[in-house]
Amino acid sequence: MDRNITSKKVVITGASSGIGRSCVFNFAENGANVALVSKHGERERLEQIKKELNGLFPDIEALVRPTDVSVHDDVRDMVKDVVAQFKKVDILVNCAGVGMHGPIVETVAEDLYKLMAVNFYGYFHCIKEIYPYMKHNGGGQIINICSLVGYKAFPGVGVYSASKHTVKGLSDALRFELEKDNISVILVSPSNCDTEFNSHSFHEGKEEYIYDKKGMAPDYVAKEIVKAAAMNKREVILSREGQIVTTLNRLSPTLTDMLIKYTRKKAK
Repeated sequence: MDRNITSKKVVITGASSGIGRSCVFNFAENGANVALVSKHGERERLEQIKKELNGLFPDIEALVRPTDVSVHDDVRDMVKDVVAQFKKVDILVNCAGVGMHGPIVETVAEDLYKLMAVNFYGYFHCIKEIYPYMKHNGGGQIINICSLVGYKAFPGVGVYSASKHTVKGLSDALRFELEKDNISVILVSPSNCDTEFNSHSFHEGKEEYIYDKKGMAPDYVAKEIVKAAAMNKREVILSREGQIVTTLNRLSPTLTDMLIKYTRKKAK
């Protein structure tokens, strides 16, 4: 159990499955109290997770709060409910997300709007509403879940890449702006994860994009997120592949593009 996490009040979006669900258990294991936030229609799942938490960690407090993070008023009400029960928020984990596969020019505009409503505006809404409470309490941490494609766009996931680039840009600017309030901004970027995420993604156009590498385990990603919070890290790129691609892209974007083309061709 990490003493830097014990008794912290943590809001986790996307908590019903995947990385978000694993974050719930890993923060609770380290003594944090957790607010489980996921879209409307997921209450039953969230209640089951809370039941499991109560059995494993009877001393921690858990709150279930279904919320559509794309709707600002819904987020505002959620944050008020969390603060009413927890009295404060120490850590926000922005983990809710929607995926999209397919060529940019074949993307349906309405699908793009829906994706950005969650992947960018959802992050913004949660940050904007939680920020005043963090400032009032003397600080906190905002953990934004990004992706390798938030650093380097890949073919076939161009719109999703664009949404994650906005998360990185938002995080980089916030880090400057919130330093005066003792609020840290931590950016965590996994590569492909072995979750339900891809099966719930938008699929645009007829071409199928295949990447043959098995994804990261969500529990591993969650442990690294908790570790990043405990150590107050600035930025974490989780996979060796991600570290190689981001470093190589800084040195030679053209060579990196050639490597991505070759990898995609081989995967087909």
